Amino acid sequence: MRTLSFQSPLIAFRLYFFFAAMSTVFFAFRRNCLTIIRNHIIMHKNNMKSYKKGEPMKDEKDLQYASLNQMYNELDEMYHAVAVAHKISDCALWILYCVRETSAPLTQSEIADAMFINRQSVNSALRKMEEEGYIVLRTKEDNRKNKCILLTEKGERLASVTADLILRNERAAFERFEKGERAAFVALNRRYVDAVKELFKQERGKG
Repeated sequence: MRTLSFQSPLIAFRLYFFFAAMSTVFFAFRRNCLTIIRNHIIMHKNNMKSYKKGEPMKDEKDLQYASLNQMYNELDEMYHAVAVAHKISDCALWILYCVRETSAPLTQSEIADAMFINRQSVNSALRKMEEEGYIVLRTKEDNRKNKCILLTEKGERLASVTADLILRNERAAFERFEKGERAAFVALNRRYVDAVKELFKQERGKG
């Protein structure tokens, strides 16, 4: 009977990456399980308080909604951590993200509209980025009132470890879904966003 030999570096590397991947999957699964258990415990405690007060208890929809908010908060925290690690504001990070996401030069207004950030915040972040040497502003040939945002060499280096990192990981995570899952994921998120927008529109109409 032959025994497994580690003489081949290729076998060793394959085993290393296999166990590393399994470890990552395990800890991600463990974290998700703990989050679900924690949410169930919190809901149970809240239900007991509501029961004692004679108030209606929460159901499974409340738990699902809490889990959804938890997931959004986790993403926000990851993105914020990238900004903090490189000593830039969240707004500056999203400006870099927007610039890297498109190949065409963008203006301040276009970035504000694309990222749903108010123009004053974008303007303040751009001024600071320009002062620190990350960007330069160039007048557009067809419209001299608007200036395009261009990354300097220093800005390119910053974008490569911030916005590029986020875009790369988002893309890789999305591609882990099967084709049908990707379509369903996009469709459900679109329905959710449209529903929230419609409800806000109705509330404004009441005022």
